[in-house]
Amino acid sequence: MRNILEQLARGDMPQEPNYHRNPEYTKAITTAAQYEQKLLALLNDDGKAILQEFIHAQMEVECLTNIENFTHGCKFGITVTAEALFL
Repeated sequence: MRNILEQLARGDMPQEPNYHRNPEYTKAITTAAQYEQKLLALLNDDGKAILQEFIHAQMEVECLTNIENFTHGCKFGITVTAEALFL
């Protein structure tokens, strides 16, 4: 089951995310981009390269965390559903 849930979480199975319609998401992503641009303006080339590596590493951590949270949530939901069916 974990493999199927991970495929779904990674987007390998069809799904339609709707976060792009969320104004809070739009505000947060805009703010993050503005701070990134301000920080890049302050850094020399070495600092910019390190920042980009950090951003990439942070995105990888975030992706793995999201997959783990998604699979845990699905398993929890299935467990609750199974228990409700057998009450």
